Amino acid sequence: MYFLFGLGVWLSIESTYYLYVRHVVYKKVCLFKNKSSTEPNAYIKSLFDLLASLKTYNFKNWAEGIFLNNRSAIKLDNFVSCMSWMHYYSPIKDITPDQLAHISNVATDLLNDQSQGNNPDAKHMELGMACPSYFHLPLCISTMLDGMNLYYSVTYFYMKGFKQYKCGGLTYWVYLKEGCTKDPFLFMHGITIGLNFYSHLIDELMKERSVFLVVNDGIRIGSLNTEIQCQELVVSAVNNMLERHDVNKVSLIGHSWGTFWASWIVRGIPHKVSHLTMLDPLANFIFFPETTYYICYKPPSTWVDYIVYYFIRNDLAVSNSLYHLRWYDILLEYKNIPNDIGVIVCIGGKDELLNIQAVLEITDNHIASRPKEAAPFIKLYYPDFIHGECKNNSDSVKELCQLLVC
Repeated sequence: MYFLFGLGVWLSIESTYYLYVRHVVYKKVCLFKNKSSTEPNAYIKSLFDLLASLKTYNFKNWAEGIFLNNRSAIKLDNFVSCMSWMHYYSPIKDITPDQLAHISNVATDLLNDQSQGNNPDAKHMELGMACPSYFHLPLCISTMLDGMNLYYSVTYFYMKGFKQYKCGGLTYWVYLKEGCTKDPFLFMHGITIGLNFYSHLIDELMKERSVFLVVNDGIRIGSLNTEIQCQELVVSAVNNMLERHDVNKVSLIGHSWGTFWASWIVRGIPHKVSHLTMLDPLANFIFFPETTYYICYKPPSTWVDYIVYYFIRNDLAVSNSLYHLRWYDILLEYKNIPNDIGVIVCIGGKDELLNIQAVLEITDNHIASRPKEAAPFIKLYYPDFIHGECKNNSDSVKELCQLLVC
C-alpha cells in the first residue's frame, strides 16, 4: 500500500514537472528570437578567401559538409537558401529584397558552374531557424545531477579553498593563491554535467596561480537555464568580476564551447588578456561544418554518438544554446588575436568536431607567418586524442601547465 502511494506521488510530481517544462520553459525558448549586431559579410568573405588558400580543404569539401554530406546535386536556388541561413539565420521568405539580392550575387559567384533551379533532395544545415529539439529529462535524474554538483561543491571546491560569487548574472569560483603575483588563470568550461569533470586540470592550475572558474549554466547538462548570453553581457560581467578582485590581466583558458566565451573576452577586452589557451579550439574553426554536423546532425552509430545525441543535442539547455548561436558572433580567427597575447592551441588528432587536416594547415601557416616580435604561438598536437581528452590526460595536462607557467 505504502509503495503504491509513494509511486503515485512520484508519478504525479514527474507529470507536473513534465507539463511545466513542456508548456512553460519550452514555450519561452521557442518564443525567443536572437538578434545579432555582427555584420556577417566580412566574415563570410574571409571564410571563402581562406578556403581558396588551403591545400587540404576546398570549397567543395565545405559545401558538402554544409549540405549534410548527402551527395545530392547542389543547384543555385539551394545555395541561395543556404546563404540566407549563413548570413541571416532566416528562410528566404523572411529576408528583405536587398538581402536576397546580396546573397543571390554571392551564390552566383560561388556556383557559376552549377545549373539553375532547385534540387529538393539537397538539404542544408538550418540550425537556429526553428525551435530547439529536446528529450525530457525526468525530475529524478535532474535532481540527481544537481545533487552531484552540490556534493562536489562541498567536497571539492570549498575544501580546496574556492569561494563562490555572482556578478552580472554569472556564477564563478575563485581560488586565491597566497603570495602569487602572476596573472591568474581564468577558465571557461565546455558542455559538461559539472565543473568536477575538469578537476584534474584545475588541480594542476592551482599549484601555480590563483584560479577563476566561470560557470555557464546554459551548457550544463540537466540545467533549466534558458537565458541566452551574448558577447556584451559576458564581457561586461567578466570585466566587472576582474575589477571586483583587483585583477589587471588574466591568462585565459577555454575548452571546447568555452573557447566561444574566451573569444568574446579577447574580442571585447583584449587589454585584460596576457595569454590565451584554446583546448579543442572550436571558436577558431566554427566556420567549418564538421562541428555543427557532428553535434546537431550526425546520425548516431557508436555509443559516444548516442551520448551526444541524447544528452547534448537533445538536452533542453544545451539545445537552446546551440540553436541561438551565430557562427560569426563566436568566431575568433588567428589573425584577429593581438600579437602581444601569447597563444597555446591544443588539438586532438581524432577530434570528430574538427577537420584536423585543415586545422593543422591553418595553424602551421599562421605560426609561420606570425611576426618575430609577436608573443609565442604554440601548437600542441596529440594524434590519438579525441575531443576533450587533452584536459583529462595526465601527460598532456602537465605539458600544458609547464608551458603556461614559463
